[in-house]
Amino acid sequence: MSSDDTSGELPTTSTPLTRRTLSAQDATTAVHHLVRAAQQVIPTAGGAGLSLLDEDGTGSTVASTGTAVEVADALQHQFGMGPSRSAWITGQVQRIDDSAADPRWGPWQAGAATAGIRSVLSVPLPCLDRRLGALTVYATAPDAFGDAEERLLGLLADAAATVLGTAQDPDTPVHRGTPGKDAPDPGGLIGLAAGVLMDRDRLSPETARAALLEAAGTEGRGLAEIATAVVDAATGHEQAGGLQATMTAAFINRQDLWLHHFSLGGSVKEFEIDAYVHHALLLPQLQRDLLAHAASEILDQAAPPRAHSASVALAGLICSTATGGQGRGTLPASG
Repeated sequence: MSSDDTSGELPTTSTPLTRRTLSAQDATTAVHHLVRAAQQVIPTAGGAGLSLLDEDGTGSTVASTGTAVEVADALQHQFGMGPSRSAWITGQVQRIDDSAADPRWGPWQAGAATAGIRSVLSVPLPCLDRRLGALTVYATAPDAFGDAEERLLGLLADAAATVLGTAQDPDTPVHRGTPGKDAPDPGGLIGLAAGVLMDRDRLSPETARAALLEAAGTEGRGLAEIATAVVDAATGHEQAGGLQATMTAAFINRQDLWLHHFSLGGSVKEFEIDAYVHHALLLPQLQRDLLAHAASEILDQAAPPRAHSASVALAGLICSTATGGQGRGTLPASG
């Protein structure tokens, strides 16, 4: 309805009311008002901000009440962790009673404390079956927010989500791409990790990437770091299976392998080798490679050509994941 329509009647239109949208400018203005209202109606709040995040985790602060808020939000976008991002990922309210004592988001927490922020309350912005971002208030004193502030901020967050949700055609997705699809992916690592999860847990590409993103937010780690851990675990399990097959086929006992591994500079204890080949322990890459090399040398020292052939074939299987074969690795359903 136009601002000069005073008839009190709804306009006749062929477009359903649910499909009418706000202009981007109107939505931006309304969001700025809501953010200022959040600071004003919550007496303990020293500042407020609203962040939007794409499904690939890219975030931006669209409204804030001051520099400290912008710094806090910028740190979240930089480190890929923080209360606003966790509220968006989990759909749950995030509250920090004292940033100096809460260890959940390490690097972000340290930066926030340096900026003078002690308390944080962040509420997700729900829109139909999606979450657009988070509305967050900050305070310079600890224990600034409780249940009453949480309920009030939740009402404002609902209003902000409604405004943002109507600022576009309902048939147009708010977010671009699928989870993690457009995120920086050094060397295709995120795609490789998603492939591991797809194979292990029978997930779709979208669900696998979403799982990686959720793990990054929940654990307070970067997406690339989570992907590296997933791929390393898959590689380790495949190498462990290859080593066990080699030991069985060539009758290599654990003590001999351990002694040879130790002579090469390895630091794994004998009992850890047993845990490793039975997938109960993931060893560091260097130790895995040293064990593979030790098994290969033991085979080379054994009786003539047959043992050497076994060395080439079996040790090659062990080391395959350390080069180009890691993408074929799968994790067992349980440890």
